Amino acid sequence: CSSDLLAIKEFFPPHPVLRAYDRQSVVADSPANESIFHEGLAGFLKEARTLARFDHMNVVRVRNYFEANGTAYLVMDYYEGFNLSEVMAKRGLFSEAEAIKLMIPVLDGLRTVHENGILHRDIKPENVYLATGSRPILLDFGAARAAVGAKTQNMTMVLTPGFAPIEQYSSNTRQGPYSDIYAVGATLYYLTTGRIPTEATNRVGQETIVPPKSWQSALSASFNEVVLEAMALKAEERPQTAQDMLDRLFDILEKRNRSAVGAAGKTTESESGVRLMTCPTCDSVNRLPENAVLDQVCCGQCGTFLLPRPHLFVACPKCHTINQLPASPKPRNAWCGACKTKFWSE
Repeated sequence: CSSDLLAIKEFFPPHPVLRAYDRQSVVADSPANESIFHEGLAGFLKEARTLARFDHMNVVRVRNYFEANGTAYLVMDYYEGFNLSEVMAKRGLFSEAEAIKLMIPVLDGLRTVHENGILHRDIKPENVYLATGSRPILLDFGAARAAVGAKTQNMTMVLTPGFAPIEQYSSNTRQGPYSDIYAVGATLYYLTTGRIPTEATNRVGQETIVPPKSWQSALSASFNEVVLEAMALKAEERPQTAQDMLDRLFDILEKRNRSAVGAAGKTTESESGVRLMTCPTCDSVNRLPENAVLDQVCCGQCGTFLLPRPHLFVACPKCHTINQLPASPKPRNAWCGACKTKFWSE
């Protein structure tokens, strides 16, 4: 017997169904709507069969599905935590690095989803759950639809304004992995600025969107460029796959690391026997002994190394959390900071 907590999701659309007299069974609210209900039920079961095949640490896990009471149910893992909108309400904006490190595991999960021929179609902060251990999990595949080869099936118009690409506003327009990439870009935009991006339909004709760096000047030019590229109105101008977007985000992390290595902390005028060192991250002034080994000293305010050292960014093979490790000397052993999996040994 497993001790895992599970959640059960019932197929019960607000229209056109209602509860029968036994208060359990689900029936169409009129004979005219029976075909609509059964069509939706068939789609729900089809998606359940697909989602049950996924076994990825950053995608909600469907353990089982079944039909009962005239409808269908999904049995999913239950997670303790909050979605990213709730997290932001409690703690404020995410830094560029924090947002990237959250979305890299999500993109890795999304890559698995796409490889199985499914589009999520509703990626947004509310559908990314930060579970215990800071593990991001992609939730709510209620809008998901199957993609067939290089084109998609005709799709119903399911979207969240500000996070949906222009092609989702038409049920007959081709959609693909690049459609979800737009939503990933919009989510990064929101996490780092606190603002919902301009709705895609309002950008037609002018194709302008306020760059994230205009809201938060601390964001890097590289991050600004990648987010805007992901949110391009024209699908062909976006990163085409989750792997393409992953590559761009890893490049940003590596650029940030190289810049940090080259940006030593600023030394101010010393007191007698004391060295005053300004943190390159938070600008706090640290009072250090004259003989302090600076590349081993952290800022007392934010914890940044005062002389940053080269680091490696390594994804955990189990939970896909991005771990930052010193590049030199190379660690003999390493454990994931989120799930404690040992993933590096010599």
